[in-house]
Amino acid sequence: LDFLLDDEERKVFEKALDNLPGQGRKALELVYFSGKSYKGAATVLNISVNTIKSHLKNALRHLKENPEIRQYYKEKVLP
Repeated sequence: LDFLLDDEERKVFEKALDNLPGQGRKALELVYFSGKSYKGAATVLNISVNTIKSHLKNALRHLKENPEIRQYYKEKVLP
């Protein structure tokens, strides 16, 4: 993650991650940042694969709807 984001982007993104519900954040970190499969993440969290999918869906939705992330990328990406 560090090599993909500059310092300001990383701060905005980390703050948004900190505000995610617990299981959603854990699922996101395991699957997207640690490279675990859905089944591997489900095993670590002791929940079903379908629950992992639900947590990921909700976590990604929260990130997309986060006003700080939306505002940051609106300013950075759009002229």
